[in-house]
Amino acid sequence: GHKIIKAGINKTIIDIYLEIKNKSDVDVRIKSYLLDLKVNGILVSNASNNNASLELKANSKSTIVLTAEFSPISIVKSGFSADLIKGFIVDKSQLMVSVDGNVSIVGNTVPINLPIHTSMPLSEMVVGSTQQQKC
Repeated sequence: GHKIIKAGINKTIIDIYLEIKNKSDVDVRIKSYLLDLKVNGILVSNASNNNASLELKANSKSTIVLTAEFSPISIVKSGFSADLIKGFIVDKSQLMVSVDGNVSIVGNTVPINLPIHTSMPLSEMVVGSTQQQKC
C-alpha cells in the first residue's frame, strides 16, 4: 500500500508500506535497507536506513514504511517519454512501480542480506489500494 504525503511537480513524497513475512522460527531484526523506487524501470527515488531497528517476530508478518521523495519534473527531464508522461495523466495502469534492493537482517548472530523486489501498476497505488505486497 501507500500514502501520498505531498504531491507536486517539484516535490512529491510517498510513504510505501511493504509487508514482510518472517517464515522462520527465529525472531529477527531489520538492521538496514537500501531500496530503489522505479517507474517503468526508471529510477525515481531511493530509500535507505542504516539504523533501522524493526523486530520481526518468528512466523509472523510486519509492515515497514519506506519514504520516497522525488521531483516529478526532474524525472521527466531525465528520460520519461511522452507515452510515460501520458500514462501519469490518462492510463496509470500502463505504469509499473517497483521497489528493488536489499534488506539486512540479524537473527541469532549472523547478519544476512536479503534481496527485495515488489511491483504493482501505478493505478493500484493511486486509487487508494490497501493492497500490501509480500516480500
